[in-house]
Formats: sequence, structure tokens, C-alpha cells
Amino acid sequence: MGPVGHKLCIATRNLLFMTFSFALLFAACSKEEQVKRTVKVARTTIVEKALAVGTIEPENEISVKSKISGVVEELYADVGDFVKMGAPLLEIKPDPTPLELAEAKRNVEMAEIEYANAAKEKQRLQELQAKNLISQKEFDATNRLFEEADLKLKMARERLALIETGKVK
Repeated sequence: MGPVGHKLCIATRNLLFMTFSFALLFAACSKEEQVKRTVKVARTTIVEKALAVGTIEPENEISVKSKISGVVEELYADVGDFVKMGAPLLEIKPDPTPLELAEAKRNVEMAEIEYANAAKEKQRLQELQAKNLISQKEFDATNRLFEEADLKLKMARERLALIETGKVK
């Protein structure tokens, strides 16, 4: 190392020493006193918490619906209970509006009229078929209309019973 390099090395060392000395002197002469905190020793429980962001999706999703509207009269199961499939969960006392009740009664009356007319038509065509005055196709069509009228009457009666009592007879 030459004389210039040696002088540069000494100058750098002196500069570092002086910088360190001033920093130490400044820190020692600062007027702020550091407050020491004391804490009493106490036994506590450490609670570990974890935060996660995401979506929870059930394995099975069950939809529970009532066929009728009304007021819950009796509960057969509580929230969280295990129940068998098809078991009743609660009993609902129907609370139909006057319009719904009147409409259901009128639907039964209309279905009874359709059924009576279809029964008369079937009886007439049965007599005509016995005399071979109509085709089998005409008789089958009338018979189908009679069976449809019978089903409509049963459905109207079941709907009325459901609205009135909450149960199908």
C-alpha cells in the first residue's frame, strides 16, 4: 500500500471514530430520561386466536317448507335436534284469508258440477255404446273426461281440507 493509500485509511478510521464518539456523546447527554416500567407478575391464560377469511359450504343443504301458511301450534323438534327423514317438525294451524277460504269452497262446488256433468255424459254414452250407436273412441274420450273430473274434485276437496284443518283427509 502506498503513502497515499495509508493516509486515506488513517483518515477514514479517524472519521469513523469521531462519528461514533459524537453519537455516543449525544445519546449520553440527551435530557430525556427513559422511564422504566414495572409490572407485577401474574398468572394468566394465553388465548391463541386465528383469523381466517373464506366461505363455509355445507355438505348437504336441506330446504324446509310448509305447504300452508298459518300459525305454529306445536313444535315437535328444537333447533339442533336430529330428526328422522319425513318426521313432522311442527304443527301449523291454518290461518287462511276469507278470500282463500271462499275460493277453495267455490273450487269444490265447480268441481262437483263438472263431475256430475261428466258422470251424466258417461252414462248416456254408455247406453249408446251398448246399442252400437257410437264408436269406442268417442266413449273412451268421454270416460277420460269423467276420470279427469273425478281427480279435479278430489284435489279441490283436499285443498279445502288443507286450508280448513291443515291436514288432508
